[in-house]
Amino acid sequence: MPVKFYGAFFGLRPEEEKHLATLLEHHEGFDNMIGSSARMWREDFRKRYPDELECRLMFMRKAVLIAVREGIKSRASGMVIVAFALAVTDRVEQRVRQLDFEEGYVSHV
Repeated sequence: MPVKFYGAFFGLRPEEEKHLATLLEHHEGFDNMIGSSARMWREDFRKRYPDELECRLMFMRKAVLIAVREGIKSRASGMVIVAFALAVTDRVEQRVRQLDFEEGYVSHV
């Protein structure tokens, strides 16, 4: 989802939306974080939580911790942190689905 979606969804002020865009688009190591999180989802979370919705919800808990850590570093507002957590979850799930498709993975649920 584009940054504008999260800004509108959470009612971010323009400066908060800009801060979120910086976290999502100009964050050093963001792609590595998404890649390692996708591996975690596929190799750990999926085994513990075979239901796809439950797996996403449990990963979202992890994404909140990631977002809080990154938000504190960048002095983000609470709403930016929440928006970042949802954006991370969405991007990781998108990456998981892409990898699953590339590897021909079929859910057993």
